[in-house]
Amino acid sequence: TFGIPGTPMPDIRSEFDRLDSVYKADTLAEAAQMAGLNAQALQETVNIYNGYCSSGVDEEFDKAAEYLIPVGDGPYYLVEVADGYYTTVGGIRISPNMEVLGSEFEPIPGLYAGGSDAGGLYGDSYDVSCSPGSQASWAVNSGRLAALNASAYLKA
Repeated sequence: TFGIPGTPMPDIRSEFDRLDSVYKADTLAEAAQMAGLNAQALQETVNIYNGYCSSGVDEEFDKAAEYLIPVGDGPYYLVEVADGYYTTVGGIRISPNMEVLGSEFEPIPGLYAGGSDAGGLYGDSYDVSCSPGSQASWAVNSGRLAALNASAYLKA
């Protein structure tokens, strides 16, 4: 089931009840046991998260306060999730410093690109079938490198 943030999903619990990848229990400890998780670690994680909800500040992931909804009383649903990171391959030709290259392969001053917009990560192959997180890692790191190099350019 795919959802759009802010869109009600009134039938989600009945949909969950039909899935083998969902564990439903009256207590967190029971849910953890069903899913093969450490119950104490799960409870500690919920306590930390609920603390963020109380303070209105997510100190780990910077989740917007409007979406900080505390975990309350059961029933609890633990869901096994298989994520996907869909992307394109190719994009704008860049230098090792993440500078966008022009038609003559010269850096365009002050223009940087990262993530799927930046070409050159895969060369003649595409590794998503054996390493699906690589594009996500590339997006994060190339964005970081582009920002560092853009900052240096602006200070020069």
